Amino acid sequence: MKLKIIIFLITLMFCLSIDSVIAQPPPPSSGHGNTGDVPAGGGAPIAGGIGILVSLGVAYGARKWYLSKKEQ
Repeated sequence: MKLKIIIFLITLMFCLSIDSVIAQPPPPSSGHGNTGDVPAGGGAPIAGGIGILVSLGVAYGARKWYLSKKEQ
């Protein structure tokens, strides 16, 4: 059972991280290099961070579930 959980978590993390690997960066804005009309943050992608947070949440939930089953 423990092996199945580990395989599931590894597969889940791989599936969530593959999105940031194949994504293309956005093209530079028309004001590239200028000090005006450039959005704050420079259009930085947040998908990788969201994927990491989701995978950590799933891992934490799986650990809690595993420990609750182990106590019973």
